[in-house]
Amino acid sequence: MLKKITLIILLLLPGCTEKSPTYYYTIENFDLLRIGSNLVDLVITPDGNTLIAADSGNNRVIFVDVSGETMIRTANILVGSTPTSLCLSDDGNTLYVGLSGSSQIAIVDVATREVTHFQLDEDGPMDVEVFGDKLITTFISDQSIYHKTKMYDLQSGELLSSKSKAGKLALDPVDGAVYVLDDSFERVNLYKFIIDGDVLSGNLQSSDIAQHPVELNDLEYVPGTGIVAALSGTDFEGHELKHAFLFDPEELNLLAQFDVKSTPLAAAATPDGTSLFFSPSKADGAGTFVIEFDNETYLQRNYYLAAGKLSTGAITVDPSGTYIFVAVDDLADNSNDEPYSGNSFDIQRIKIEPIGTYPINDF
Repeated sequence: MLKKITLIILLLLPGCTEKSPTYYYTIENFDLLRIGSNLVDLVITPDGNTLIAADSGNNRVIFVDVSGETMIRTANILVGSTPTSLCLSDDGNTLYVGLSGSSQIAIVDVATREVTHFQLDEDGPMDVEVFGDKLITTFISDQSIYHKTKMYDLQSGELLSSKSKAGKLALDPVDGAVYVLDDSFERVNLYKFIIDGDVLSGNLQSSDIAQHPVELNDLEYVPGTGIVAALSGTDFEGHELKHAFLFDPEELNLLAQFDVKSTPLAAAATPDGTSLFFSPSKADGAGTFVIEFDNETYLQRNYYLAAGKLSTGAITVDPSGTYIFVAVDDLADNSNDEPYSGNSFDIQRIKIEPIGTYPINDF
């Protein structure tokens, strides 16, 4: 039976008295679509009408119509073992699904929902990107000497090129630059390769980011801004990482650290790159908030209340820059908050407020 949850926000301002208002938010106050499974990635079609979620708990992808006032689930498509990463073709007609529990990439026709499979030569693809007729995926191993980033020909299935790095992927869809967040050799680094015909060329490397053990949560290419990396772990002084990293896409120089206040689980940006959004791992005294940052000042711009805990890697922004979509767990159907307790996630839609609506940095 669904347990009703009430989120309570108490606003404490300078000079507040005991008559200061208390605001109560129930689950009904949020724009939610109940899914109830382990959602680990979200993408949205270029027309902004269809959201697609990777449901690794049920070996499927979920299609959701988000064009109207109410989100409507339209299809559950079985794709294969443990889908953990999603990528859409530039025209939005084809969905590529990394199946980390197999040696395949599922290919889904967005219009017909028909599924085919691209065979790989290794098991457990971690992430997937597509550039024209090239498919790029990563294979991460317990021993970093076996890490691989591989590029295949989508038509022939031929392995074209391989690099000894692996982790989260990001792609510059214009210049064909491939970015890999790699945790080889006891250090986390960002690498850049260029798709040069049938070869992944170059080997540009950032300075060290963090040390083991780490979890690679998200990596995003933001046009006009840089490469955003979100990971869990500690810095070189043993302190918990509570910020996301921004790197220059040309030389991989560190540009900024976004102060998320807790481990960043996921990152997304508006299409023009002016705003960046992060899912924090921990709630503050008033709840869990998606945090919006300015791409020039790197300051926090807005806070958006979520209905509960947020999922790793599962945040996206629609093409018009109007809504944020996140996978959120309100804890109503969980017996506890321990790992492997069956935490289940739903989809929340949040409207993005115009710049300056809440001038939080004016003080």
